[in-house]
Amino acid sequence: MLLNELFIQEASNLSASELTKSPQRIATFLNKIRRQSPFVKTDGTEVVLDPSEAQRLEDILNNNPRGAISVKTKDGGVVNTGALAKTSEFGGQQAGGAVSAEEIKFNKGEVAEGYHAAAAFARLIKRPASPVVENDIAKIIGSLGNNQTLKVTAKEENSPVADEFHLTVSLKPGSWSAFKEPATMARMKGILKQILEDANNETGYFADAYAKNGRFDFVQVIGDGVSGETETKTDVTFVNKTEKKFADYSLKVGTTKQIHQVGGGAVAGPRAISPEERFNILQSQLFNVDDRFPLADITPVRKKFLELTDNEERQELAYRAAVISLNKNLETPDEERTFLKNLIGALKYWMVRDDENIKLKQFTGSKTYILDAKRFDDLLKNEDLDLVAEYVDGKATPELTIKDKNSGAKLITIRTYRTSSGYLRNYIEKEALFVKLTNISKGAY
Repeated sequence: MLLNELFIQEASNLSASELTKSPQRIATFLNKIRRQSPFVKTDGTEVVLDPSEAQRLEDILNNNPRGAISVKTKDGGVVNTGALAKTSEFGGQQAGGAVSAEEIKFNKGEVAEGYHAAAAFARLIKRPASPVVENDIAKIIGSLGNNQTLKVTAKEENSPVADEFHLTVSLKPGSWSAFKEPATMARMKGILKQILEDANNETGYFADAYAKNGRFDFVQVIGDGVSGETETKTDVTFVNKTEKKFADYSLKVGTTKQIHQVGGGAVAGPRAISPEERFNILQSQLFNVDDRFPLADITPVRKKFLELTDNEERQELAYRAAVISLNKNLETPDEERTFLKNLIGALKYWMVRDDENIKLKQFTGSKTYILDAKRFDDLLKNEDLDLVAEYVDGKATPELTIKDKNSGAKLITIRTYRTSSGYLRNYIEKEALFVKLTNISKGAY
């Protein structure tokens, strides 16, 4: 989930200047460290700082430092105090030590996961079966606890059978606070409208059937924004225990095109990687998709790559070499068929990792798409497409695209992203042809 929304009316983090505004703030800060009390971060997660850091930080703070301070965490990591939220105990706006959606940054995508699960659940339990509205979701949210299961039975129409429905929503602390805050609904009104329409259309089809089928249905709806983020792209799961059927969805909010990314490594400091490591990331992880689906061979430029000193020049060299290799793999029918098999595997992996049963659902603010990775299998028999790779000149950072030569429609874009600190990432983005090939939604509603 990539879209964040920030609601701040004053400084929101614990920079040195914020901590040193009063002796009480310094004392509170140091006491929390010594007691190993968790700090809320600006992304809504929590972190415990290493208690052995207390004395060092006391010495630093008593000498009027500027900026942010790096601190060791209890689990052996490092965090910058600028990443710690300025909650009420440090002079934030909320009374009583609580942190609210107005104080911290929260992830719109994660909150949308909660709304999506709650809306589907509300549609399933509404008897007689009928469309749900915003107030139906609000009632469900009011009954929920984080990572706790809400159980509801609903009697079928014209039948003594009562179906059973379970809802479990698990979100990170900041996203949970925003999810439970009624004002968040107003701030996400456009997305919420689409989520309701989706519940009344997609979920409604099943809800109407369950309400009248005359047999017991046991359905679980699980919205999980916490577990398994590195292993799966599943955000919301629907399980009908009676029929032993399930549906998994990965959610995206907004118009973001990104479906995957490959890190490019730090460029400075103790974590800076060598040119050899940088080349291996591009060859193995990006263009060979973690050595699973070989797409392009950039080894012919390895020697020149290592001789260069500018990382963006290295990126451009690698991307241009990849374009040459990609197009070579499309020259003959046999080469093209082998390449297409690898490309299909790569597209599925980037979209849903190793589970092609997961569908990607995206609420753009104006349209809702449901994308099915299995549809990529049709590429092998699609004789109308003539794929070609192209390096995109005139961009601020290196970029390439794979597109249909006949129509000009783009399938994917691979581009370099550079952070303000100089860290490089490689983004894989879906384009119009990607959506056209995989879209299974009943309409752009």
